[in-house]
Amino acid sequence: MTRKEKDWVVKVQMVQLQSENPRLDDYYYQEYYQKLEKKQADEELLGRRSRFESFKLVTPYIQKAEAYESVVRIEGSLGQVAVSTCFSPRRAIDAVPHGTQEQETGAASSQRLQVLYRIEKMFLQLLEIEEGQKDGPAQPCDSEQQSNQVERLFKALKTQEQNNLEEAADGFLQVLSVRKGKALVARLLPFLPQDQAVSLLLAITRHLPLLVKRDVADQALQMLFKPLGKSISHLTFHELLQGLQGLMLPPAGSSERQVTVVLQNQFGISLLYALLSHGEQLVSLDSSLEETNSDHTAWTDMVVLTAWEIAQMPTASLAEPLALPSNLLPLFCHHVDKQLVQQLEARMEFVWEDSHNNGTPTDKPRLLALSENSELLICEFNLRDGRCDATISYSCSEETLQKLVEDQNISISLLSLRILSFHNNTSLLFINKYIVLHIIFPERDAEIRVLNCFTLPLPAQAVDRIIDTQLCRGILFVLSSLGWIYIFDIVDGRHAAHVDLALPLEDMCNEQQGEPAKSSSFTSLKVSQDLDVVVIVSSSNTAVALNLNLYFRQYPGHLLCERTLEDIPIEGPKGIDEDDPVNSDYNMKLTKFSFQVDRSWKAQLSSLNETIKNSNLEGCNVQPV
Repeated sequence: MTRKEKDWVVKVQMVQLQSENPRLDDYYYQEYYQKLEKKQADEELLGRRSRFESFKLVTPYIQKAEAYESVVRIEGSLGQVAVSTCFSPRRAIDAVPHGTQEQETGAASSQRLQVLYRIEKMFLQLLEIEEGQKDGPAQPCDSEQQSNQVERLFKALKTQEQNNLEEAADGFLQVLSVRKGKALVARLLPFLPQDQAVSLLLAITRHLPLLVKRDVADQALQMLFKPLGKSISHLTFHELLQGLQGLMLPPAGSSERQVTVVLQNQFGISLLYALLSHGEQLVSLDSSLEETNSDHTAWTDMVVLTAWEIAQMPTASLAEPLALPSNLLPLFCHHVDKQLVQQLEARMEFVWEDSHNNGTPTDKPRLLALSENSELLICEFNLRDGRCDATISYSCSEETLQKLVEDQNISISLLSLRILSFHNNTSLLFINKYIVLHIIFPERDAEIRVLNCFTLPLPAQAVDRIIDTQLCRGILFVLSSLGWIYIFDIVDGRHAAHVDLALPLEDMCNEQQGEPAKSSSFTSLKVSQDLDVVVIVSSSNTAVALNLNLYFRQYPGHLLCERTLEDIPIEGPKGIDEDDPVNSDYNMKLTKFSFQVDRSWKAQLSSLNETIKNSNLEGCNVQPV
């Protein structure tokens, strides 16, 4: 390239950097260079460096055309010729903002500039405080100086007009609307006194829906959760109610409560759960708070409304909390009815104990819950005099579960955990999508024991694609996103059968002459109690019912537990003719078929007679009352 061409390329690139208002368009660079110049000037005054001109990015200023002329008329040409230059490019799309120039460069831009300037100024003060903290134990004079710096920073954060609470809150929200402002508040909270930290927590809680909406792009509110968690423990019950009360009311002109927006955000739902957990602790520690008054009524209404919103919200819309307090489930169960608790069960990982045939008193139901950090908790509820008191009778940590598996010569790192069943103080757990752990919980001071532990013989490519499981009558059904259902015997982990969903879907498509559903789009499955029908639900909220009896008759090779012909003895009972119905019954018992091959009248009478005899024997064995 010639020198002229190089200059032209540089000039084109530099034109992109020109700005009529660099303090607004390139605020951070201007601030950086201003601080750099001040630092160099101070060093020159102290004689630490010789004076020389530092490098600075200089952008050319080119006068822009007032009117856009993309079409010129050339004498003698046919039609109109469109031309474009680097100063007046050809307009391909209408990307010009339609707002007025006053709106673009008016009060809004000036306000944002002031917010950025305030944040930078406060960050300098925060850095001084942090530097003083790093120097070691503070002297009394230094400690007083740091307290004054923190006080000034807190006042600057809440704006100078302390007598106008609305303007003070608005200034604080403007700081939290910027990602760097959120980092500033998160780093400042540990230095604030208790009352000031609580005031910021309450301001964030009252305006939580607005902050959540403004944080959609940054997703930076999570950095506030840990420092705010320390301030939650200092809230009084009345302050807690004041902070939560605004979330339960719908905004003006809308029927949707603001708590719905909070539950869809990870920081919002985490902070809400932490506040509810703290409220439950305060109520359990102070018996006077349980007395019927305005605060107790407001607290009960908040818990019920929150539980109702969680139950009504689709599972996919509910955000995953950063932490799940252990007393949250007992709190909901204490205030809401059984039907609502059952709806919450689908959104929170816990399983009610199967009380059939195990002698568990009905007035003391129990559930096994799984916390966010993979800790198992047994919650026991005491139903008495119209009240429901919940206590945690046992807990098992993630480290204990991992050690139990490793003691069975299976080396793992606990990545996923799901509760399959909870019955008679025992539980079946599904770990890492291929390990089944059968444990029994101790009743007193004994240790938790392992009844059985084995790995499922799943194909290697299917382990990471497991999306749903269900245990039904000792049979475990495992759904893979590859379009297969794997069926196992839960006693020893034997692979009993598998179902290729593409086969029945193709048959259904041929019958209905439609487009087949994609087997990879299925998200969950449900199995009937008689093991006859499995229903698979897709991501588009469509369901497919599959009759397993018909499927395995059509594809007998997929029934892996079926006895082969070589294993079936061909010799009948001695002294019995091979055409006798007795010989047929004998062979039926060996093959374990559920249908009657011999349809003769004699066989029907024999079967009826056998049924009557069995019923009479059962009646004789009944003990008189």
